[in-house]
Amino acid sequence: MWELSISALFVWASQTELWRTVAPSAFAPGAGGGYETNRLAALARHSPLGAGGADCDRAYPASHKNFHSSTSKNSDPAWGVKIMGLQKLLFGGGGQLSTGGEKGGDLAGGGHAIDRAKALAPTDPTAISPLNPGNFGSIRSVPVVPSPRYFSPEEAAALSQLEKEKGVGAKASQKAYKKLAKIENHDATVHKAHRKYEGKVADSELTKKQADARLARHLHAIRPDYARLGAGLERAEQNADRRISELKIRVQEAWR
Repeated sequence: MWELSISALFVWASQTELWRTVAPSAFAPGAGGGYETNRLAALARHSPLGAGGADCDRAYPASHKNFHSSTSKNSDPAWGVKIMGLQKLLFGGGGQLSTGGEKGGDLAGGGHAIDRAKALAPTDPTAISPLNPGNFGSIRSVPVVPSPRYFSPEEAAALSQLEKEKGVGAKASQKAYKKLAKIENHDATVHKAHRKYEGKVADSELTKKQADARLARHLHAIRPDYARLGAGLERAEQNADRRISELKIRVQEAWR
């Protein structure tokens, strides 16, 4: 798992919010190296990894020599311990890479709050599902005749009347069940449309956050420019103060 080069880890870390903790002086003019080099050096100073070691020289290409110049191959023998420190800084936890499926945490770390039980929970306690198959009940308007028997004319007339009533009820019930089924279909259509809408909201939220992240990366990218501007203004102020002091001295000397 940790065959991944240290260089790739540093570059990955440079894209994260770890740079909020980097001192502004790390990006000032004259700090050594280009923008990327300064960012890497700043991470090395402000992370548990500290200064680099022999593995740094193997992991970084020649383009990062400015960063390497501040390190020593023999400066830190406990390089493996520092690797674990960087691992913990980047991924958190006790030395295990984040799987991206853990509950909680933040979105940037792959966290989530998706509860499978809630996602698969029935829409109603009485809804039919493998966990609620129903009671398999039925309807019986007359009892079962257990054995052959004769019926009286009165019983036959009563059964005839009951059959007519049940026939009317059966037609009404059939119509009602058809309407209930259609209502269920309408409910399912609305439910499906709402879930589709929620999916679009989630996609839109992701698009917005991607734009926010792009802006944040851009703002991080221009921080060194602001640092250079500030350093330039500081030098200009110091030069102006020095010239004013020299001018005052010359004026005082001229009046003596």
